[in-house]
Amino acid sequence: MKLTSLEESFKTNWQHLVGRPDNHLKVVLAFSGGVDSMSLLDLLMHLPEELRPQVQLAYFNHQLRDDSPIEEAFVQTQAKTYQVPLTVGHWQQPEITSEAAARKARYRFLFTVVADQEADVLLTAHHADDLLETILLKLIRSGAITEFPGLKAQSGVQGYQLWRPLLPFGKQTLRAYAQRRQLGAIEDSTNATDFTPRNRLRHHLIPELKQENPQLLAHTDRFARELISIQELANQQLEADLAQLMIQRLSGGGVKGELGALQLSIDHWQLLWALLWRRYLPQLANPNQRQLQQLSQLAQDPQGHHQLDLGKRWQFRQHYQQFEICQQAPMDETPATMDETSYQLPLNQWVLADFGRVGLFEQCPATSAARVVATLRLPFLPNSARLRHPHPGDLLRLANGQRQKLRRRMINQKVPVTKRNRSWLIEAEDHILWVENIYIYKLSNVQKTAKIVYVLVEHQ
Repeated sequence: MKLTSLEESFKTNWQHLVGRPDNHLKVVLAFSGGVDSMSLLDLLMHLPEELRPQVQLAYFNHQLRDDSPIEEAFVQTQAKTYQVPLTVGHWQQPEITSEAAARKARYRFLFTVVADQEADVLLTAHHADDLLETILLKLIRSGAITEFPGLKAQSGVQGYQLWRPLLPFGKQTLRAYAQRRQLGAIEDSTNATDFTPRNRLRHHLIPELKQENPQLLAHTDRFARELISIQELANQQLEADLAQLMIQRLSGGGVKGELGALQLSIDHWQLLWALLWRRYLPQLANPNQRQLQQLSQLAQDPQGHHQLDLGKRWQFRQHYQQFEICQQAPMDETPATMDETSYQLPLNQWVLADFGRVGLFEQCPATSAARVVATLRLPFLPNSARLRHPHPGDLLRLANGQRQKLRRRMINQKVPVTKRNRSWLIEAEDHILWVENIYIYKLSNVQKTAKIVYVLVEHQ
């Protein structure tokens, strides 16, 4: 038999996927009876014997359309015609009609067949038009680089190999092949509607783009392949960055780490957080764009204490260079036991606390690596200052001379319950001078005669 251009190209592409001739390769073909999967089945069965895999068909009937029984009968006929085994599955909850739910149920069935048949690879009939549609949809929905290109010629899913051998070929090429080979095919009637975003792109936008340049699919293929190569290079750097975060797993599925070692741009941090989520927190919903930006801003300048709610009681908590991502327990509604730890702070001297060095200085030490966390303007020099945790009844003096409960200030500043009794403050002469992240003593009537004192912290 004389090979057509598609058959030659498919054989070359198949050899590239397989790596070497192997007619013992066992594949499960996700088969719908449509022109795409019919063409893929026919191309596979007409490969040279030394390349031809052992094919097992898997058909999943969603039972959502009136013509579903006709489609299933056609699939069974094709399996007999090509003399290949067929496994049929049925959706037991067809009332759930979302596209995502249908796809999830189908792939669950397909990977079950792969496992049951002890197959090497799952094949799908995605083609170049599917790739273009997927790229456009992802651009419309998020634009997140980690989601592109969406479809790959080879990928690993749930521990199985997934191949898409038709990805370099367009729908029109497959239709022409099916027509020449006189292949029957089932046409899903819903494909003719504009009900889904994918269909609207397929029917309206993409034809116009192809008129602008007939090489659109070839350019899409190039874009996807080059993007994958760039992603692989970027992932090598991101893996090295991730190692510097010193990630440790926590009980309950969370993680903790350190931010201080990396100096990255906001965009770089966003990619790193996305990788951390995929690697360590797959059970969590991926952070949205706003959350990624907030996480990245906190990581780029890790000062003080911050908290970011991630949904379903999960939180990102940062204390200077340290961070943790964990789930808030219901018991967090109960205030923690008061911590009586305290340190005397002689003026112009370093004091070693459990988190590092801290001190009050009239002038910043020239050679110090510490950070100035507050600049105090006081009516007196604090010669008998003390570093401690909050106590019940602590009051803050406001600039207008009035007082406010520290507890109320913490509530207003959304300091989490679990952190309130563990925050640090500095007290002198019965005045609270500074509370970590939320308060600095300031009186408007002493600006001209104020004593300038710096609060310095150097973490271990």
